[in-house]
Amino acid sequence: MTTTDLRLTGMTCASCAARVEKGLNRIGGVSATVNLALEQAHVDHGAAVSAEQLVRAVESAGYHASVIDHDDRHQDDHWDHDIPDDALRPRLIGSALLAVPVVAVSMVMAWQFPGWQWWALALSTPIVFWGGYPIHRAALNRLWWAVDEFGLSARDVFLQKTPYTFDVSVHELFGSLVAGARLVVARPGAHGDARYLADVIARERVTVVHFVP
Repeated sequence: MTTTDLRLTGMTCASCAARVEKGLNRIGGVSATVNLALEQAHVDHGAAVSAEQLVRAVESAGYHASVIDHDDRHQDDHWDHDIPDDALRPRLIGSALLAVPVVAVSMVMAWQFPGWQWWALALSTPIVFWGGYPIHRAALNRLWWAVDEFGLSARDVFLQKTPYTFDVSVHELFGSLVAGARLVVARPGAHGDARYLADVIARERVTVVHFVP
């Protein structure tokens, strides 16, 4: 079997993705899954089926497709965005200036006034969304990179076992969303129970799991 990933354009809804998937699976010897969020199709097919046939099948459904070359790291640039230092510096300075009064009034009770929590919320909001935007985008880029690097798709099964306070939980929770995969949630506090995790991995056929070395 050969695996081909297609970049899709023109899809706007779940019915569009279903139409493309149905068109691909009409080809003999083809097993395809379409991820609307990623705008990609993951296709397993026999050697007799060419990439051109797959592209034509998508186009016959009314959409456009191109073959993803995983060896060409510049083809997909959605995770290749380095923010220059001169663009980060204003965000750092601005966030620091906004954070100082928030921290001060939160820690010194004598400075607190009626409704100070709303004032602190108003100052903190731009820190989270404007100042923290490069961090959020970096986390998203990491998720996109993992999907590209490991060929993750809707056929995968993620295991969420890490406490939400730990950064790895971001990859477990949101990685499944980016890949369009199924997410299995382990019982609370079971991340240290190796026997339980092994049982869940086998029973749910988990294909993606994170472990700290």
